[in-house]
Amino acid sequence: MLLRNKVIGPLVSLVFVLGLLGACSPAAPPMVSKIHVEPSTSIPVGEKASLTIEASGTGLQFKWTVTRGSISSPTTPSVTYTAPDSPGPDTMTVEVTGRGGSTVRSITFEVVVPPTPPPIPTPPPTPDCRDIQVSSYLELDLATGTRQRSPDASGVVVLTTEEISGLVDLSGRAILAGPNVKDCTCYWEVPTEATPDPWKSVNGLPEDCSFRVDLPTEVMTLRLTIGERVTLFTVKVHEP
Repeated sequence: MLLRNKVIGPLVSLVFVLGLLGACSPAAPPMVSKIHVEPSTSIPVGEKASLTIEASGTGLQFKWTVTRGSISSPTTPSVTYTAPDSPGPDTMTVEVTGRGGSTVRSITFEVVVPPTPPPIPTPPPTPDCRDIQVSSYLELDLATGTRQRSPDASGVVVLTTEEISGLVDLSGRAILAGPNVKDCTCYWEVPTEATPDPWKSVNGLPEDCSFRVDLPTEVMTLRLTIGERVTLFTVKVHEP
């Protein structure tokens, strides 16, 4: 029994001493795995970026510093960085302190000048079509050839069935005069029963202010709009 006590006593003492040594061993410093940056470390002057550090350890404390820019909440794991007003590199440093000491990590931003946006093209000036003169007659492409037809005393351009015989449609153009004729666009329309817009476009070639319509069976109204000017033509088919 005495021998047993002599053996156990030293063993207990050894375990106690080893436990004390383990309890007194220094703690490891904080472990930092990564610094997340959104959107990028390349950043235009004056813009912002978000940073979050991944760290593990006991009783962690954070201290962010930056060379040129500014930081919000510099003692938290997540901060907002604002780039300086001048281009060039800018280094941020974070010191993570815990029971086992401190760990320091740095990240460098490249502050750039944003590209100059392309100039906004200036739209061409709106032509002044108020001085455009519209002739009272129409130049019509008839079965008998191209003819200039003036309205009669009642304001109607009269065609004969012989003049439109064999034609699929009726085409023609207005005769214009004025300083901005080439810059002003013609809009030809004929009335319809459609709603809400009771007029249908019958534009031909814009460069010669022409139109193309179905052959009139009796009376047809053509409306010509140039800028704010509106001119009406009436075409009637008459038996010869």
